[in-house]
Amino acid sequence: MPNPLYVGPDALLALLQYLRSLPEVAAVIPDNKIVTSIPPTGTEYPYVLIGLGGGSGTTLAVEKPVYQIDVMGGSKEQCGLIARTIKAAILAIANDTVDEAVLSSGVCEVGLTWLPDTLAVPPLSRYTSRYRVTLHK
Repeated sequence: MPNPLYVGPDALLALLQYLRSLPEVAAVIPDNKIVTSIPPTGTEYPYVLIGLGGGSGTTLAVEKPVYQIDVMGGSKEQCGLIARTIKAAILAIANDTVDEAVLSSGVCEVGLTWLPDTLAVPPLSRYTSRYRVTLHK
């Protein structure tokens, strides 16, 4: 008899739900500006883009995805405040439950990096960073 399949949680959705649930994050950026795909041209800035950058699982039930988070648009100071708030939120993860998963812990793998998009017209402010979160169903 084959082993049963275990389909893990949607890691992007889990982090999105978590960040959108926090009043501290909502105080610096509206929840509809935290997204998992690049918004269409003409989008009002700033916005937070969450991307999945790999990861691993330690067991069938525990996932450890890696996220790249970009805070784009607005002033450098505004982007910095949003990026620091997102970082604080991820580092504060402690068995937080959202509809998609339980987020057990979060660590910063690459700290806030100032990386403006100089190819955009006009150039865009951007902070980028990378995190690993442990989660399960």
